[in-house]
Amino acid sequence: MSMKINHELPLPEVLKSQYPLSQELKEVKKQRDEEIRRIFTGESDKFIVLVGPCSADNEDTVCEYVRKLKTVADKVSDKLMIIPRVYTNKPRTTGDGYKGMLHQPDPDKAPDLLAGIIAIRKMHMRVMQETGLSSADEMLYPENRSYLDDILSYEAVGARSVENQQHRLTASGMDIPVGMKNPTSGDLSVMLNSVTAAQHPHHFIYRGNDVETSGNDLAHTILRGGVNQYGQTIPNYHYEDLIHLSALYAKKDLKNPAIIIDANHSNSNKQYKEQIRIVSEVLHSRNYNPDLRKLVKGVMIESYLEPGAQKIGCGQHVYGKSITDPCLGWDDTEKLIYDIAGLLGPVTREMAVPLYVAVSTDTGCFVYGNTTADTHRTAAALMETGIPAAELNKRHFRTKTLKRLRIESRIVEGMELFDGGETAVAAVDLAMVAQLGADERDLEDIASFVGQVEGVKNAITIRELRPGTCKLSLRTDPEVLNASRVCALLGGGGHAAASGATVEGSVEEAKRAILWAIEQVRHG
Repeated sequence: MSMKINHELPLPEVLKSQYPLSQELKEVKKQRDEEIRRIFTGESDKFIVLVGPCSADNEDTVCEYVRKLKTVADKVSDKLMIIPRVYTNKPRTTGDGYKGMLHQPDPDKAPDLLAGIIAIRKMHMRVMQETGLSSADEMLYPENRSYLDDILSYEAVGARSVENQQHRLTASGMDIPVGMKNPTSGDLSVMLNSVTAAQHPHHFIYRGNDVETSGNDLAHTILRGGVNQYGQTIPNYHYEDLIHLSALYAKKDLKNPAIIIDANHSNSNKQYKEQIRIVSEVLHSRNYNPDLRKLVKGVMIESYLEPGAQKIGCGQHVYGKSITDPCLGWDDTEKLIYDIAGLLGPVTREMAVPLYVAVSTDTGCFVYGNTTADTHRTAAALMETGIPAAELNKRHFRTKTLKRLRIESRIVEGMELFDGGETAVAAVDLAMVAQLGADERDLEDIASFVGQVEGVKNAITIRELRPGTCKLSLRTDPEVLNASRVCALLGGGGHAAASGATVEGSVEEAKRAILWAIEQVRHG
């Protein structure tokens, strides 16, 4: 026999006891599950957005991403149900390549499934603990979902697994929505047969046990496009495709008919930017046809902190950039989510206020580099609802506490300039904060202040968190200096224009560290 046993994996009950879900998190998941169920049963008209990286390859970057997602989710919660994609298993067509955190907790090291099952459970728990958002994952191995069945609020069965009997039968015993993707061939009958199987009760072997299931009335379809006999991608998100699937649903006796549109994969031909257009088209199809409005429950979007993709071991690893399929970057994702909320129907004055604040703050009151013509059009549409835009702008951009002004004054007094005035370093130490009696509200977004100085292209703010530990924030002109690459050298990351890192040492040591990192990036 050529099969070697590396580890005997713990039983799911054992792992759960070692890494238990708190009562508070159990309640969070219960409430989320109930709300998601109401969407699939038609009791709620909220629209589902399943969004996140193609592969959750790093706990810190995933959690940073979901924290950003949480901020947006709170602003659109009246219309959207945001479910973060935290996909820890990756199917591989040929069996080669990165198979996800379950296999490789560290993508640069050899597979270790024992460490992997621990890592993915801890990551899913941390996501929920830090954000209150329960997540989605792919059911690549039916037996392994038992390690996460108390955490996940949504699961998908992939195109390569949807014909597998064990996947279908396991789905029939789940109490959360499970989406069945069409196979890579694009055959819709295979997908619908899988839904039918998942909704029926079954009697089978699972993890060495004789089990019975009652059927899952939340099993549904996911359209992800297909590939024909010539290797050409065939999208299936268009209006005619949705009408066709609606007709097929009508011929079957299935509970809670529902469609989720996967905007990437064969629908976009992995042209990740196309996801924006595809989602828009799907929403317009829903708005045009009332039947589709009831049937199409949501979209699935691949997104990460940075746009595109990179290869494992590429040398210049970019923090928060996909190591599998290319993904939308955060800026495009954030705007897309707001656009989805706007396309779902009329935006009331009450709904427009948080959306306008989100748009204006994310663009620095329309002065940051991410401001586009579309940004202004969106803001204009929100202003037409009658929101007090001037009052909101004054409150968020022109009103500061006296303590904040004093902090800014002290920062200017102690600021150091380098590179002929293009690089500025400012420090906020514990003594300053204590002396002025400042709190977190007074220090909010202090990192953006230094960049307001004329001539400064690289703004560095050093915040002393506690004796011997400092937080570095770097704001740059990405055409001149990539902030993410700089901070990555110090164990941090972020975006090309705004990144950060936490370093051990004094303020002076932190300053030397960030200046050293800048030089390293500049000179390769």
